Amino acid sequence: LARHTLVLAPPALRDTWAAELGDRLGLEVAILDPAAITACHRARGGGANPWTSAPVIVSSIDFVKRAEVRAAVEAVPLDLLIVDEAHHLTPGSDRAAVVARFARRAPWLLLASATPHSGDAGAFRALVELGSTGDAAEPHKRDVRRKPVVDGVRLDKHKDGTDTVYTTDRRHQEHLVTHVS
Repeated sequence: LARHTLVLAPPALRDTWAAELGDRLGLEVAILDPAAITACHRARGGGANPWTSAPVIVSSIDFVKRAEVRAAVEAVPLDLLIVDEAHHLTPGSDRAAVVARFARRAPWLLLASATPHSGDAGAFRALVELGSTGDAAEPHKRDVRRKPVVDGVRLDKHKDGTDTVYTTDRRHQEHLVTHVS
């Protein structure tokens, strides 16, 4: 089970994520933004880390990429990192950099997007590499053993212990779920 989950979603979707996780799964969820951080410091004391206030934290990627916020998030262990609208994690962006940083610490990473893959192989490869414990900027340095697609699923086993699972839907769009060992 995941004890510490971080959901990064656009600000307009934070309430939806919190409501769905709370209502449908019965999870204790906190939404953290600047106002909630201030309220948490008042309620729990200035030295308390607000990122430990609930087992599931929902926040925005643009908030957590700030240096002072990122440092507080990095002080908390992550079991699961969920990123909604993952198609916005363009290679070389500060969004992709912070997600890669968090993903290297989390055993599980889920990238979600309702936007179809653009067809840009480099951008897709960069998404796959976000959870890599290796150098995401140099994927050619990784040793990957590919397993063939069986019933729409392909498993790539990486030398660094990372397993990447791809699934293909009926429209032949690749989706990925990756587990970092």
